Amino acid sequence: MGTKYWWANQGDRWRPERALGHVFAPDPNSSTNFQQGWDNVIYLRPGHVILHNLNFKIRAISQVASPPRPSRRPKLSDETDAEKNVAGYNSSGNLVEVEYFDLKSPIPVREIPHEWRIGKYGPFLETVKKRGHPDQIYIAPLSSKFVEMLRRDWPDYWPPDL
Repeated sequence: MGTKYWWANQGDRWRPERALGHVFAPDPNSSTNFQQGWDNVIYLRPGHVILHNLNFKIRAISQVASPPRPSRRPKLSDETDAEKNVAGYNSSGNLVEVEYFDLKSPIPVREIPHEWRIGKYGPFLETVKKRGHPDQIYIAPLSSKFVEMLRRDWPDYWPPDL
């Protein structure tokens, strides 16, 4: 079986997780308000590839470097109030180390063909008003076909060894 691909919507988690080289999700069984996709972190394995979406733009591609391990959420000393107010900020959960590769310029989701962003290719909404928008799930599986098409149409954006 080939490489497994994932889509991550990081929002206020982006800067701390990027700076510290990881993705983290609180334990879904904790008292924290569960967010869809936190449970997927336990399925990440070394060699898997993650596309990182922030504000409707793919900003980075990463490769998983370690299997998930129990951890407290790592924090930056200069985190903003928004970064501190994310769900599960003070919680324990699962941490996965990743190697981030920042894109030279982000790929706007709206520039990805609409037909790729519906149904079978990844975590995109099917509702009438938001059809093709990324679903607000933290980490979700992404089809290898979607990644093949993305690499074909944006070859200069893709890290050479992934």
